[in-house]
Amino acid sequence: MFLPRAAVLAGILGLSLSCILIPSDAATAATFAITTPEGTLFPSSSVTITGAKDAASVVEIPSLTGGDPYCQVPGVGDPQTENWSCTFTLPDGAWPVKVTETIGATTTTHVVNIRVLGAPTIKGNDPLLTTGIISGSGFVGAGIRIIGSGPQDPSGDCTTVQAGGLWSCPLPVTKSGDYLISVQQTWQGAAGGISAQRSVTVDKVPPGLPMISQPAAGDRIAANSATFVGGGENASRVDVFADGVLACSTFVTQGQWSCAASGLPSGEHTIQAIQWDAAGNASGATSGFTVTFGYVAVVPPGPAAPAAPSTPATPPPPASAPGPTASYTPPPTFPHLPPPIGGSSGRAPGDTWGTPTGYGAAIPSLAMTATSGTWLWGALIAIAFIAGVALPARLMLNTLRGRVSGRARRFAGRNRPESDHDDRPVLPARVTAVGALAAAVLFAALAGGVQGEVRYLRLVIAITVALAVLNALGVMLPGAIAGRALGVDTGLRLAPAFLIIGAFTAIVSRVDGIQPPLIIGIVIATAFSTGAPRRGLGLVALAELVAITLLGFGAWLGHSAIGPVTGFGPALASETLATLCIAALGSVALLVLPIGRMPGRTVFEWSKPAWLACALAACTLAAVVIAQAPSFPVVWVAGASAIFAVGCLATWVWVRHVEPVFGRDEGGRA
Repeated sequence: MFLPRAAVLAGILGLSLSCILIPSDAATAATFAITTPEGTLFPSSSVTITGAKDAASVVEIPSLTGGDPYCQVPGVGDPQTENWSCTFTLPDGAWPVKVTETIGATTTTHVVNIRVLGAPTIKGNDPLLTTGIISGSGFVGAGIRIIGSGPQDPSGDCTTVQAGGLWSCPLPVTKSGDYLISVQQTWQGAAGGISAQRSVTVDKVPPGLPMISQPAAGDRIAANSATFVGGGENASRVDVFADGVLACSTFVTQGQWSCAASGLPSGEHTIQAIQWDAAGNASGATSGFTVTFGYVAVVPPGPAAPAAPSTPATPPPPASAPGPTASYTPPPTFPHLPPPIGGSSGRAPGDTWGTPTGYGAAIPSLAMTATSGTWLWGALIAIAFIAGVALPARLMLNTLRGRVSGRARRFAGRNRPESDHDDRPVLPARVTAVGALAAAVLFAALAGGVQGEVRYLRLVIAITVALAVLNALGVMLPGAIAGRALGVDTGLRLAPAFLIIGAFTAIVSRVDGIQPPLIIGIVIATAFSTGAPRRGLGLVALAELVAITLLGFGAWLGHSAIGPVTGFGPALASETLATLCIAALGSVALLVLPIGRMPGRTVFEWSKPAWLACALAACTLAAVVIAQAPSFPVVWVAGASAIFAVGCLATWVWVRHVEPVFGRDEGGRA
C-alpha cells in the first residue's frame, strides 16, 4: 500500500521540526566539554575549572567534602554553545573534581583530575640568621627548590618534604653574607607555588673557644654547688661539661658568662666548654682541665675550728657578669640555635638515644681552616713529619738490614721436622677478621672516652660502621680493582701490627686527653704474590693510600656540612663521619711510612717522587684536621720526633763510619 506523496512530505517536515525544537542527549554530549587539561597543577589554593556547555544546561561542581556546591552555572534558555568557568579553593593534593551537567531531566557527570600545590613556608623570623640551614613546612612528598640571590647563587633543588610536612636542607653556598631566598614546591617536575622572598643572613664562621676563668685547674670546690665563670662572645651560649656530661648552660652578656651546676658527684672531673654563636656555629671543645669536687674535712687537734678551704665554694661572678638577681633579664633565645645537650634540665640524660656524645666535636670545620694560615702550618707539620720521622725511619731500616732477624724463634719443638708443624690457623679467617675489627672498634671507643650510657652504644655502632667502611673502601676495593687492572695477583692478610699501634695511640689519646683522638682503624692489608713487578706493586699500594686519604677528606667535608646535631639519626651520621675522618687520616699517616710491610715502603721503592707527593698531601690533611687541635701535644711530639731522628742518624753514623774502624787491626786491615 502506497501513501500519498503529500503525506510523506508532511511527515518528513514534522520529524525535522521535532529534532530542532526538542533538545536531545546527543546534542548535549556534542556541545559539553571541560577545557581544563587533565592533570593540571595549580600553584595556589585557588582553582579554576573551565569548559563549554549548551546554553540551556546547568553546570555544577559539587563539594568534595559534602557541603554546598563550589559553584553553579545556570542555563540561559536559548539553544547555543557558551563557555563557562568556576573558581573555588582546594588544599594541596591530588583531587578528582566532578562536574555535573543537567539539561531537562537528564544529568551527566564528568571528572577531571587536577593537582594543587601552593607555596611552602620558611621557618624563622625575618631576617633569618643561620649557619646555612633553612627549614619550613610544605606538602608531604613535594620537592623543595631554592630560588635566590646573594654573594653566591643559592638556587637549586633542596630536598623533599618529609612525613609530618616538614623540610630542612643546607643552602648550596660556602660564603657568609646576606641572601634573598624564596622556596618553591615541585611535583613530578611541575612547578608549584613560590613563597614570599625572605632575608637570610648566613654565618659560617664559628666563634672562638670560650674562656673558663673559675674554677682553675687543680681547684677543689663543693660538690653540691659549683659556679663556673668565664668570658665569650656576646649573645653566644656556653655549655659547660664535666667528663662529657652537661653541667650547666648560659648566655654571654657584656663578654662575661656565669652558670651554676648542682648534684655533681665527688671526685676528679675533666671540665670543658663549648660556645655556640647566635647562628648555631659551635666553637669546638676547650682543652680539658681537672677539678676536684668535694672537700676533705681536716680537723686540727685541740679546740681549734676546722680549717677553711683555700678556695671559695661558690666564687662570685664578676660585676659585669649576669648574676642570679631578680633584675637580670636573660638575652633572647634563638629558635634556630641547637638546644643545650640533654634538654633544659641541665644534665644529659644517660638513657636517651639522641643525646650527642661530643665525639668528634674537636674536629675543625672546613670554614675554620680557611683562615690564620692553617693549611700553611699543616704543610710545615707534614714536612717536619717526613724529614723527622719517615725518612729517618727509612734510614734506620737500611742501616739495620740483615742485622735484626725477622724470623720468629721457636721455643718448643726445635728438633722436629718442618713437616711436623701444623701451620693451619686455629680460627677461621672470617672469625679472626671480625675479632680484629671488634678490637679496633674497642680501641677507637676508648680513645674518645665512653661511659655507661645508652648514647655510647650508638657511638659504638657508628665506630663499627666507619671502620668497616674504611677497611672495605680503603683497602679491599682499591687493592682488588688496581690489582686486576695491572695484572697483579692480590689477596688480603690481617695486620696485627696495626692493632698494636692502634692500642698504643688509644691509650695515649685517653691518658693525654687528645681530641680528636688518634685512631688507627686499618686491620687488614693487601698481600701480593711473589714475583710481581715493582711498578705494579707500587701502583696498587699508591691506590690504597689515595683511597684512604680521599675517604678521610670526604668524611671531613660531610662532618663539616652536618654541623651540630641532635637526635639519633643525625647524631649517628655525624659520629660515623667523624670516626671515618680521624681513623682514615690517622691510619694514612702510619701507612705512608716507607718501612716494614707498609704500603708507603712499596711506593717508595717504586717511585720516590710519587711517594713524596702522596706523603705530603696525606700528612698535610692529617695535620690540618688532627695535629692542630688545641689538645694535641705538639711540643711533646716534636721533641720525640727530634730524638728519634737524632737516634736514627747516630745509628747510621756508627754503622757506616765508626764500627768499621773498630773492626780493623793495627795494620789497618780488617
